Amino acid sequence: MSTWLEMRAIRSFMSESPLNPIPSLKRNGSTPPPSKPLHNPVFLGGEARAKDSAEERLEGATPRTTQAFPPSPSKNLPNNFAIQHIYDDDQGLEVYTSNPPPPRLQILLEELQRQNRRKDDEILALKSELDRRQVDVSGKEERGRRPARRNGSTDAQLHELKRRCDDAESRVAQQKSMLQAQAQSLTAVDTFLVTADEFSIADLCRMVEELNDEIFQAAMNISDAIRLRREEADSRGEAGAPEEALKAISDCYGEKLVSRLVAHLAADEPDFVLLEGLVQNVFVVWCTYLIQSTCPGNDSVDKVLKGVYEEMLKTREPAVAKNWLAMTSSHLKVEIESDGATEILSCLVAVGGWQLDPSSKVKLNQFAREKHSDIQKNALKVRKVALEGILSAHVEVFRIPTRRCYSSLYMQTRDFEHPSDDDDVICQTGLGLRYSRTNSGSHNFNPTQWEQGIILKARVLLSSTFSPPFM
Repeated sequence: MSTWLEMRAIRSFMSESPLNPIPSLKRNGSTPPPSKPLHNPVFLGGEARAKDSAEERLEGATPRTTQAFPPSPSKNLPNNFAIQHIYDDDQGLEVYTSNPPPPRLQILLEELQRQNRRKDDEILALKSELDRRQVDVSGKEERGRRPARRNGSTDAQLHELKRRCDDAESRVAQQKSMLQAQAQSLTAVDTFLVTADEFSIADLCRMVEELNDEIFQAAMNISDAIRLRREEADSRGEAGAPEEALKAISDCYGEKLVSRLVAHLAADEPDFVLLEGLVQNVFVVWCTYLIQSTCPGNDSVDKVLKGVYEEMLKTREPAVAKNWLAMTSSHLKVEIESDGATEILSCLVAVGGWQLDPSSKVKLNQFAREKHSDIQKNALKVRKVALEGILSAHVEVFRIPTRRCYSSLYMQTRDFEHPSDDDDVICQTGLGLRYSRTNSGSHNFNPTQWEQGIILKARVLLSSTFSPPFM
């Protein structure tokens, strides 16, 4: 019974004090004298130790101690104490020795150390990855700043483009206003269409525009022919422009204009713009005469017929007067003599090609007369449509008087520019077209009080075209 109690006390003590337990020596229930060193080997954890306890070194472990007195019955012996019986020479002793740490704790410690090393390696890897990503982020930030710098220059370019766009929009607005004005003109033209008309005013306007283009092209062809023949000619031509031709042109356009023309043609690099404009003007004047005349070629008959027509307009409906004029014109026999127009045209050609030999002058003059004949045929077609094909309104071509200032209301330049209204007109280079009719619901047949409008503006050559301009 006492042995069982002692063993229970030993187990209880070992469970409460696991660190550095103090073994005790029990001998027959009495306190023994101090023990002396044992020379017998002590087996600790099954390993033989031959050295003395003062000489052994235990690395990383708690020193084991041995005592020869038993523990107090009131204390429990830790579990890591084992009972071994060691006998010396004098008396038998019951000795309690401490065991080494359990193998599972050592394994756990080593496993934790390995985990720590792995964690250290992971930390180093994460640090290197962090450094790499920081470098990557720095590179991306630098690449992100580059677009910002480029955006600065792009914004400046965008601002300039916006300014240009605003300018373009303003020009488009002006063009739209002009287009709207032309649309209103076309609307006004459409109001004159009736079933009795064989042709519309729009058809007549198109024919006049085609005639203007033909006049322009003929002047360019004559100018090119003069230029080409002057380049091919040698110095055997006349010493200067013929005096008779200069006088004839001066009677029509003035000496100042003729002097300027001669200076342009005699320059080292001749300028043919003024010559081309005067040639166009000759064609325009002649075409205007043909289209406006009731009886071309016979001025006396033409004057009588126009007088009758004007009297009918004052007393009768315009459609009645216009039908009478159309029937009268269709039965007239037209015999045209164009000697005056061809004479001025020949003088201009002679002044432009005065350096040519006689045979070249003859060919050039014949070429100009052929162009004049073609334009005359087309002008007579326009006259027939204006007098006989349109009966609902009075439509006629018009001329610009000489020495007039430019007016955008009924004039335009060849390039459709917008010069100032105080610019001087040198000559007319294209036909204009206008209409006149009675006001809606009005019974006033006086032509001077009719509603009038411009269908096609006349083309003109301005003084500002040249440098210095004409004064």
